[in-house]
Amino acid sequence: TNAGYNSTSGNHNLYIGYESGKGLGGTNHDNIGIGVQTLTNVQNGYNNISIGSNALANLTNGQTNIALGKNVLYSLTSGVNNLRLGYESGFNLTNGEYNILMGTNAGYNLNYSYNMAIGYNALYNNVSGARNIAIGTASGYLNKGSTNIFLGVDAGQQSNLASQSICIGFQSGFNLDGDDNICIGTNAAYKNTTGTK
Repeated sequence: TNAGYNSTSGNHNLYIGYESGKGLGGTNHDNIGIGVQTLTNVQNGYNNISIGSNALANLTNGQTNIALGKNVLYSLTSGVNNLRLGYESGFNLTNGEYNILMGTNAGYNLNYSYNMAIGYNALYNNVSGARNIAIGTASGYLNKGSTNIFLGVDAGQQSNLASQSICIGFQSGFNLDGDDNICIGTNAAYKNTTGTK
């Protein structure tokens, strides 16, 4: 019902599901929306794929975004080249580009660009950081810094503002707040709150 309802011009779009691609008018090309209210606010979108209830629901202007799963990229209004897989991954991202988020709640509050989060709750609360890589459950969970690499379960989990750091191993850099650190091994630099370099 109401799929593609307000579309005034566009080519090669596929909308399946209640209010999928309902849109605000405008020109849309080569979009796929499958599920309840997928791409429901799209106005000028190109090459977007949205599968799952409310995935990319608020996108108005964006291109080449892929959202697979319920509520994935729900808040994104404009963005380019984002890939999200998993329940509510990237839920609060509004204007990000070139992010890859895979896993339930991965990058849930993320609101910047050039990040990769793979795993449940990875980079969950990174609202201001860019160019981070977090792989593992809750890796970089509270980190708000930039240019970090967190590999392992809970790696850099509560590292808050740490930047330019590498943490590899279970809970390595768990509470790290300094910059330019390398932490390798289980619990390496665990609760190191002030160290830099």
